[in-house]
Amino acid sequence: TFERTGDIYCLFYERGIELLSSQGVLCYITSNKWMRANYGKSLRQYLADNTQARIMIDFGGFKVFDSATVDTNILLTQNSAPGKPQGSACSIQADFHKGDSISKYVAERGIPLPVFSAESWIISDDSAQKLKAKIERIGIPLKDWDVSINYGIKTGYNEAFIISGAKKDELIAADPRSADIIKPILRGRDIKRYKAEFADLWLIATHNGYTDSLGNKIPRIEISDYPAIKKHLDGYWDKIEKRADQGSTPYNLRNCGYMEEFEKEKVVWGNLALSSQFALADKGSFVNAPSPIFTPANRYILSVLNSKLGDYYIRSLGVTRNGGYFEYKPMFVEKLPIPIAPKEQQILFEHVCERILTLKQNNLETQDLESQIDLMVYKLYELSYAEAKLIDPDLDSVFASFGLSAQDFERMTMEQLVKMELK
Repeated sequence: TFERTGDIYCLFYERGIELLSSQGVLCYITSNKWMRANYGKSLRQYLADNTQARIMIDFGGFKVFDSATVDTNILLTQNSAPGKPQGSACSIQADFHKGDSISKYVAERGIPLPVFSAESWIISDDSAQKLKAKIERIGIPLKDWDVSINYGIKTGYNEAFIISGAKKDELIAADPRSADIIKPILRGRDIKRYKAEFADLWLIATHNGYTDSLGNKIPRIEISDYPAIKKHLDGYWDKIEKRADQGSTPYNLRNCGYMEEFEKEKVVWGNLALSSQFALADKGSFVNAPSPIFTPANRYILSVLNSKLGDYYIRSLGVTRNGGYFEYKPMFVEKLPIPIAPKEQQILFEHVCERILTLKQNNLETQDLESQIDLMVYKLYELSYAEAKLIDPDLDSVFASFGLSAQDFERMTMEQLVKMELK
């Protein structure tokens, strides 16, 4: 079960099972990241092949230990040949409180154990499983759309290569050519839903050369051509010279074959957030890793990603950290199934999205329009009122704000949803 990027507790699972006698039982409480993280795949396969799970409890965002920053799970499994699942699986929800009986909660809320494999171990009841299957049937994964998903720029030493607006002005005043390779950059914390808030930070984009989309070889930046920037970087020489993420010289950024993608309009998002926060970023703006990007920008896809349904599905694939924070890694985001809607429907989404972007630009409220997007997305995936309510327990209050009933929603067209106004 060893993985180079894994956690050591994965090895304790394997060793513990090796020490069991036949039919012996192992019960651990550990971080729950192995259940869905990529590094847990070999452990999931090992457990599925060599043991018979009896009880699986995922505590999700419930804080089990006051001093721990990780979310936890309890697995009780038996050293026996895998067979038909026998036992209970339970996901601890917000209605569980410290002092409550775990055994009573599992007895009342538990579901039959699913058949586990190397794929993510997800605990959900029958209605949630059917909803997930429906979403997957109607859409195709984002990775299968004509988009390119990449991580942001890794400098290896941000203190040297990411500078303030004042420092940028100073370098350009000393040598006007400096402006050619100083680009605006966003950090994960700058990215909000639909809009990124530029913090007047700039990247010294001393790229290491790349091949553009036309096959032209773009040579690396020669630092001797930019004396003011060289002098600035020389002030950090002892750090940049030793860093791993560098190009042909310590002055250059590491190789990046998709450097050209930053020159396009793009969708960006932070790696860690409480809820989905995908934003549109301008041409020529860069993003700092580990925040990802995809190009070309698509306002229809952006709307679905920022919807409650999009967030519901993406979060079902990964692990929520303590405090409710979720890692929006590309490996989860790229799996979101998005319907290939008729062009006229995509235009409706683009229309509402553009209105949101305009209001965000002027720091105005957009909640009603975002609620409209949510309802449009439910319609896009052909969800019933009951299915939509699984995603948003507060759906009735959203309906009330627009003067809708469940029956109204189920018979309305996408065009009618776009024209709704708050009551």
